[in-house]
Formats: sequence, structure tokens, C-alpha cells
Amino acid sequence: MVVKNYVKCQRLLSLRLAGLDLTPAQYEVLLAIARDEGCSQKSLAGWLLVAKSNITGLLNRMGSEQLIERQPDPDDALSEDRV
Repeated sequence: MVVKNYVKCQRLLSLRLAGLDLTPAQYEVLLAIARDEGCSQKSLAGWLLVAKSNITGLLNRMGSEQLIERQPDPDDALSEDRV
């Protein structure tokens, strides 16, 4: 029952987001950034429970679609970008 309702909710969310030309993953990234603007890729990966390599690809696509802006971390030149 719980899984069935979850699938139903995911389907409805996907349909509504499609109207905004967003995927559920992009929506989750935007929600996370809204909570913590300037967060690191590592933080995003942790919050979204995905591998850092997956978040990098997703952020690259979102950056090319101008959904997000990526900036280097001013405090650590070797660290990943901030979003």
C-alpha cells in the first residue's frame, strides 16, 4: 500500500514537473539549493542520497540549461564548485 501510494505520488509529481520542463531530480536539486544556497556538490549528493559522480552530471546539465549557476568555492581552490 505504501509503495503503491509512493509510485502514484511520483507519477503525479513527474507530470506536473514536465509542464515546467523539469525532472524530479532537477526539482530536488532546486529544493536543496533553496534551503542552502551556495552549498557544495558533496552536500547536495549527501542530501539527495546519490553518488557524487551522478550529481556532477546532473549539475552540468542544469548549468547548461541555465537552471543553476555554479561558482568556485572562494575559501578552497581545490574543492568542488558551489551552487
